[in-house]
Amino acid sequence: MDASAYESFANTIIDTHKTPGVIVAIKDRYEKGFGYRDVANKLPVTEETVFGIGSITKSMTCIAILQLEERGGLDVQDKVTTHIPELSFPGQNRSPFIT
Repeated sequence: MDASAYESFANTIIDTHKTPGVIVAIKDRYEKGFGYRDVANKLPVTEETVFGIGSITKSMTCIAILQLEERGGLDVQDKVTTHIPELSFPGQNRSPFIT
């Protein structure tokens, strides 16, 4: 796994959108915080940082995926690696959703 792609992505989000901090996590494979959870006190984002936005992002992600499908950008039956080819998981050849 090339962590530099995730780190570059996180730094781009912070720079482009003036986001104070983000965390990138792939279960049991990669976790790293970027930026600050408290800008005024310069407290960094860590793997333990809890962001207040909560589970609402799941609904927003679903809406975005369905909008992309409507526009022909993807099919909800696509395998994950169709769109994120560098992603891999142990035992992935057994799953119908991951190539």
